[in-house]
Amino acid sequence: MKTVIYIARHSRPFRSLFDEYNSPDDFLLRNIKNPLSVEGGKLAEKMSDLDELKNVEMFYSSSYVRAMSTAKYISEKNNINLNVDKGFGERQHGVDGFHIPEGFELKQWTDLNYKIGNVEPINEVTERMYRTFTKVFNNKGKTIMIVCHATALMSLFRKY
Repeated sequence: MKTVIYIARHSRPFRSLFDEYNSPDDFLLRNIKNPLSVEGGKLAEKMSDLDELKNVEMFYSSSYVRAMSTAKYISEKNNINLNVDKGFGERQHGVDGFHIPEGFELKQWTDLNYKIGNVEPINEVTERMYRTFTKVFNNKGKTIMIVCHATALMSLFRKY
């Protein structure tokens, strides 16, 4: 019984979350709601035509709009429901996007317990992703697709 899992990062987002569009939302909410760009939508739709993805039986996505918007094309073409799971969400780093400290990107990977405020360090993201991935992997003998986020995926891959 062979289990096949395809993992993808969401397609290109609309714009960077910093200064490129006006929104009254805080950084975390903007990050969750950020849609795909027009080009990102076209790329996601094109990806849904890949032969490898025509036999997907189970589909998972984070609850972020750009991940679900990437996944919807494959889900629709395979006529299967999209399972939205917050466990596949991006790392929440607990700062306003306009005030990320200098060196944050490197520091989060060199000190896996580094966090700002009361939100997730990479070690916690790794464990969350691992638990969520393991739950999905228990669907033995299925072809499964997961769409989520770069930092979350990198944290999962480092465990392996």
